[in-house]
Amino acid sequence: MRASARLCPLPGTNPAAQTFIRVTLWSDAVSWDRPFGQPVALSGGRPARTLRDAGDYIRKLSQSERDTPEWRLAIQMLIDAAEDRGPILFATMGMERALNRKVDRSFNPNRNDHHWGRRKLVRLARATDQNRRD
Repeated sequence: MRASARLCPLPGTNPAAQTFIRVTLWSDAVSWDRPFGQPVALSGGRPARTLRDAGDYIRKLSQSERDTPEWRLAIQMLIDAAEDRGPILFATMGMERALNRKVDRSFNPNRNDHHWGRRKLVRLARATDQNRRD
């Protein structure tokens, strides 16, 4: 949020009250000490517990890495959460997505099916067998 939007004088207040209101509004606007719901596991170090920890980690990245779309989104979500314009959950999701951007997400056809799928298939097979006999 821009400072000029917060620092406009309020009608009907004396100058001392305007100064107090400006300081109060501006100090509440950005809080980098807000904690994540669960710590975000960072590569090669301790987890990020607050928005400040995540911001410090991003500052240590190279400029070319920070310019990737995933990190740009994570940075925007962190700023929005710090300025109380967005939920902390979005900042967490942005960090997780940026950290795992090189992970290959592929379908594994060899995985085991769930038990409920097998039961349904057995039930359908029995029903079709009965229909064939009739």
